[in-house]
Amino acid sequence: MDFGSFQQQLKNKRSNTQTQPINVLQPTTDEQPITIHQQRTTNNKSPNIPHMKTVYIVRHGKAVPASANVADADRMLTDTGVARTCKIAEYMTENKPVIDHIIASPAERAYDTALIIADKLGIPVNKVVANEKLFTGDDLDALEILEGLDDSINSVMIVGHNPFITMVANRFASPKLDSLPTTGIVSAHLETEKWVNLKKAKVIQNFTVWPGML
Repeated sequence: MDFGSFQQQLKNKRSNTQTQPINVLQPTTDEQPITIHQQRTTNNKSPNIPHMKTVYIVRHGKAVPASANVADADRMLTDTGVARTCKIAEYMTENKPVIDHIIASPAERAYDTALIIADKLGIPVNKVVANEKLFTGDDLDALEILEGLDDSINSVMIVGHNPFITMVANRFASPKLDSLPTTGIVSAHLETEKWVNLKKAKVIQNFTVWPGML
């Protein structure tokens, strides 16, 4: 399938998922200098804890540059961004993660990143939802989304933008990151039964990975 056909397929999937209108557009930074510790942390087997939540914090894939001719929310993934996102999703499939819910920014580059990962992991498209706060908000908004989840959800992925998505990731990452690269993921287990207790839960590292590590 050529890249144009792939983008059309993503658009078709978007039309079948839950989205929210974007009322406010804010510029986001897609590519910042990366001075991160070049070390992959892997602990992909879930620890034997009876009551635990798992988070996957994801930055969207590489997108076309900002342009006066294209609204920020409409910036698409590049072919490189698609390929790298597929590569990360394939890495995740090796460990057969169970992800109950994916919440993404409604900006095209973030939402399409979520759809690609969902497709590769066999997650139904109706489990992918958009939340405008992941586009127009900040790290506190993202944490509020997590804290407000129903406790029947045990694992969740959120897909957003820098700089705030790195700030959210650093709530769980060790070592801390200067900037989470595009399609980078930080995942952690939280020793809690309730999402509302997220901030005081003990954090157990799951993995940190981005395309340059694979």
